[in-house]
Amino acid sequence: MQMSDAPEIRPRCDICAQEVTYPEFIFLGNKCIFHADQKSVDDMMSISKLSFVKYALNELEVVRGKRSLKNRRLNHVDFQACVNELKPELHEIDSKGLEKLINVMNAHGRA
Repeated sequence: MQMSDAPEIRPRCDICAQEVTYPEFIFLGNKCIFHADQKSVDDMMSISKLSFVKYALNELEVVRGKRSLKNRRLNHVDFQACVNELKPELHEIDSKGLEKLINVMNAHGRA
């Protein structure tokens, strides 16, 4: 499957109901750049292109790890156990932590 094959479903701004881009959704929540606070916008704009690509690739690897857990007949509870080895919630894990999470998911349930 190619990205062009994926259905285009985008979240919308909670305030004006316009569709938001994925970076806006990830870094600003359900707000577009016009309705987010200036600090959040500045933080988002300070991210380098390379850092964002690395982040997106790590996110894709986490999704693949979830699929691997599912193929081993494990479920969301097992995934949360993997997350809990690093942080209480997935959104608290940074890019380096996502790489560690992938390793934990690969090892989970295979001991």
